[in-house]
Amino acid sequence: MREIKFRVWDKERKQWLQQYEYVLGMINGNLVVYRASCEEQDGTEEYVSSIDFADEITGRVEVVEYTGLHDKNGKEIYKGDICSYSDWKPKVIEWRDGRFWLGDTLVIVSKVECDMMEVIGNVQETRNT
Repeated sequence: MREIKFRVWDKERKQWLQQYEYVLGMINGNLVVYRASCEEQDGTEEYVSSIDFADEITGRVEVVEYTGLHDKNGKEIYKGDICSYSDWKPKVIEWRDGRFWLGDTLVIVSKVECDMMEVIGNVQETRNT
């Protein structure tokens, strides 16, 4: 079973949020994102110390899911990542039909295929440069 995790792009600040800056939840089957406050623990780690349920930021962020796989350099691959593959033009990782795909190709993102892929960017940062 693959590891389930996400990363969150703040469309207003144009940057990825740190894991301790947000909390994901579900309300009536819909994903919601809330701003969180953090504190240092032992001077090194930061952790969520409070959640501001009045500060729902769902509409200001984009949540992308981890594929559970790494590229040939060991970098985690997420939906929306731009990957080079073989000698093809770079493609964006997409979710459709219950699977992650390499763009509009027939290549399903799998361990075998990822060993030949390299993450070279993502759509969130690319469209904001």
